[in-house]
Amino acid sequence: MAYETVLVERRGAVGIVTLNRPDKLNAINLQVSHDIRDSVAEMNADDAIGAIVLTGAGRAFSAGGDIGRIEAMKAEAPEQPSLPNLYWLEQARASKPIVVAVNGLCLGAAFGRTLCCDVRIASTKAVFSTRFVKLGLGPEMAMTHILPNLIGIQAASDMLLSARMFDAADALRLGIVLKVVEPEALIDEAVALATEYAANPHGSVSACKALIHLNAGEREMTMVLRREGDAQQALANTPEMLEAMAALKEKREPDFAAARARSL
Repeated sequence: MAYETVLVERRGAVGIVTLNRPDKLNAINLQVSHDIRDSVAEMNADDAIGAIVLTGAGRAFSAGGDIGRIEAMKAEAPEQPSLPNLYWLEQARASKPIVVAVNGLCLGAAFGRTLCCDVRIASTKAVFSTRFVKLGLGPEMAMTHILPNLIGIQAASDMLLSARMFDAADALRLGIVLKVVEPEALIDEAVALATEYAANPHGSVSACKALIHLNAGEREMTMVLRREGDAQQALANTPEMLEAMAALKEKREPDFAAARARSL
């Protein structure tokens, strides 16, 4: 399917979604938001795809929210400004694994969108900022929850209160990105990482994602154990689990795609 503001391609079991408004530094307006949502949904509905890479065209991943659209949204629906953010957070958490390849500027709402995803890697040319206080705005995209849990309260406070720019090396040091690579290697590295995730049993990968989000903030360890036990029980005797056990016994590589196909 063709989209107005994003490009979609497939490399093996990986779907690549590229924000494609380079003349606007891939600023996110309503159309971009809808196209990201719909293209990611397309990848999630494709049984041949096991993971997704999200990146940007040109010199920016995204400069954040389109100023014109921010003003229009406040005029149109001031009582529900967080709904698009909620949709993305829920979609990203329920999605197949999403690897973000941050190729350049990654500011404000765009930075927040990356934090909702599973893994981020960055080009050496990547630059980040929370940005919001510089615009007289407050944080969004669940940043005030995700950032403190990811990098600690003090570092998150400094990042949000200053809105200063920081580079890929700082993002790596803080744990915001998993790795930093040269610009020309960025997409290949992201696809390789996504391919590794996609090669694993889809049911297990989905369960891992759900458990991470449910248990990361859970203080009651018995609840953590109960959820993990429930997931194990749900996964037992699934076609993918049986294929993994058979491959182990037969000393061969498992074919999870074939196992899923046999179950249809």
